[in-house]
Amino acid sequence: MATRKSTARLTSFERERFGRVLQTAKREGIWDTFVELHARATASTSPLEGSVINRAHFGPSFLPWHRAFLAMVEKKLEEISGDDKFFIPYWDWTLDPNGTSVFTPELVGGNGDSSDGWIVKDGLFRDWRIVKYDFTLKKMVVDVPLQRNFGSQGFIPDAYEISRVMFGANNYDNFPFNFFAKGSFRNDIEIKLHNPIHRWIGGPMTNPMLAPNDPVFFLHHANIDRLWAKWQHVHPQASYNVPSKLPSGLPMPDGQKPDDQLMGLSLTAQQAYDMKGDYDSADNLSLITGVSLTGFSNSQSKQGYRRIPIKNTMPIPDSSKYMVPGMTYNNCLFLKGEDHQLANYEIGILPITQESIPTEVVFPCNFNDKHQNKANSISASSTFIFVSNSF
Repeated sequence: MATRKSTARLTSFERERFGRVLQTAKREGIWDTFVELHARATASTSPLEGSVINRAHFGPSFLPWHRAFLAMVEKKLEEISGDDKFFIPYWDWTLDPNGTSVFTPELVGGNGDSSDGWIVKDGLFRDWRIVKYDFTLKKMVVDVPLQRNFGSQGFIPDAYEISRVMFGANNYDNFPFNFFAKGSFRNDIEIKLHNPIHRWIGGPMTNPMLAPNDPVFFLHHANIDRLWAKWQHVHPQASYNVPSKLPSGLPMPDGQKPDDQLMGLSLTAQQAYDMKGDYDSADNLSLITGVSLTGFSNSQSKQGYRRIPIKNTMPIPDSSKYMVPGMTYNNCLFLKGEDHQLANYEIGILPITQESIPTEVVFPCNFNDKHQNKANSISASSTFIFVSNSF
């Protein structure tokens, strides 16, 4: 599998190739089979601890199923292209929060026309009509043109929301293994990062039965998978911790257990959990660990400077995982406490230009208004992690 790149870093050839291959897949009816597979998995529901999950959403298999689905689709598109370097790019919301590298005529087109039912009228896919599964006829049928309605609901997660998920849970999943699960990375990324983007784009992306009709579905899920791969990298002790039986004694629904085959795909949930895509930034974790900050005042003004002594609690290897001299760290966030809860305090740019890691850093502080209310919860005994550059 070729290395997946951010849409912000695509060459003109990679953009042209992506659009050309997708057009061929649609013209030959192959794209519609992707939509059907996702719809069938979504429609295969099971009750679980007071809620309903399906083979692709709201339960443990959410991330493995979509990882295997993404790999299958990418392999088929590679075969169509005849180019073993073909890949599905990812949309990194921190690099490109407005989607300027995504919603272009050369890639997936823009927003829908508000005067005409939000139909997409620019880009390579402006003539695409979505397909849906008709459960009466038991087949896919052609429906309305491709639509988008940016920002009518949902939101694009920023570095703060992403950090809350990336550092919020140490377990892959947790009881009751549905959308009520707490301390579950799977549930956090699905509910807090994955779902808002679907709703923000609008059109078929708001309906799980229809979402893969829009090519941006795969750019979005490539980024979700990339974030999951990063979480796995910094949580090597985590596992696909899904039991075969629930505390009640009832069995875990089919398609969710480690050795269950993912619906419509060739892999088991465990195999997909263990299979990580090749991303151009998968190992560039953009976070610095092993750094303690102590001895500062909470009486800082909104715009100003704060002097913070830095104590390195572990050696600083030549790795992007740690604070490296000569680098500038952007989008830095403080994360408080052993449970990595965010302290709701954010800084803009922290330049580290000395030849060695300094014992004290002075940098501009820019409070984020929506998080400022809890800034006073920071104490001199708090332990912090810097999040640098982008995820």
